[in-house]
Amino acid sequence: MSAQGPELGPPSAAPASSDPDRRDGPGVDPARGLWALRLAIGIIWSLNLIFIVDPANGFFSGFASTAQGFAGQSVGGAILPNLVAAHPMIFAALIAGVTAYLAVAFLLGVTVRWACGVGILFASVLLVSQFGGTFVIPGGTDVGPMPLYIGIYAALLWGRADRLKPVWTLVGRPLGRSSRAGLNRRPELTVVGRGEGLPRVAPPARSMALGELRGPTPGPTAGSVRSGP
Repeated sequence: MSAQGPELGPPSAAPASSDPDRRDGPGVDPARGLWALRLAIGIIWSLNLIFIVDPANGFFSGFASTAQGFAGQSVGGAILPNLVAAHPMIFAALIAGVTAYLAVAFLLGVTVRWACGVGILFASVLLVSQFGGTFVIPGGTDVGPMPLYIGIYAALLWGRADRLKPVWTLVGRPLGRSSRAGLNRRPELTVVGRGEGLPRVAPPARSMALGELRGPTPGPTAGSVRSGP
């Protein structure tokens, strides 16, 4: 500390922020991962919908026989497959409708929370109906796609992907929030006052009626005192 007045130290470094949305340094916005995962599952369901509506695959015409084929694999025996095979048009239309809904919901980002719940329920039913053909010991080498679907829906729910904006609001705009507070922040000066052992932060410059106050006003010196008019 100088006897002539307060000393201005070097600009202090800005404290590190714990906010995950701050992008003061290089990194990846976490929202991009959720958005990419939601878009990917939407594309997958869109492809499933294409296979359903393609007449060459015979989804509707061969639905009853396909459902009956799971009689030996379903948990609880042939109860569920026989029920589905007895009403093929109802369940075929239901599966097609659920597939279309999941594709639209995940691609566009609408009712994502509901879509995750519907997806978990749908994948669980399919897992139960295909359980015997998937979990075979010895002989099983893959858990199948249904546990993966359930894991993806759970990740989207846990990550609150429903809070992401719909896809049409992201066209031509950066994903997530871009915080520039760390780039445009005015540097703070550490000021040590007389008789004080702890540093204090100088207040920012503010406009006054008779000009601008930029800092402490220096007091008169011995050479600047005049004897009179």
